[in-house]
Amino acid sequence: MTCAALPSEHLIAMRNRLKDFVHGGKFFSSEEISALIRRMNTVIALAEHVEDENKVFARALAAKHERSPSGRPALRLVTDNDGGDAA
Repeated sequence: MTCAALPSEHLIAMRNRLKDFVHGGKFFSSEEISALIRRMNTVIALAEHVEDENKVFARALAAKHERSPSGRPALRLVTDNDGGDAA
């Protein structure tokens, strides 16, 4: 899924739209409720996508630290091109 806006940007737009109903004395129509639910579903999907990406990055970072707890690249001394010890 690709989308230019972040979930927080969608939520801000939704909040600003709802302010009209709080401060302006407007009432929701069924179409407005349906549109709000569709937009909320989009925000949920975007948030889940971001959470999944963060999990992948966290796993990759944890695996990197398991290989090298110091955070530095692990270096291995190779004594010959066959990967074995030099005779």
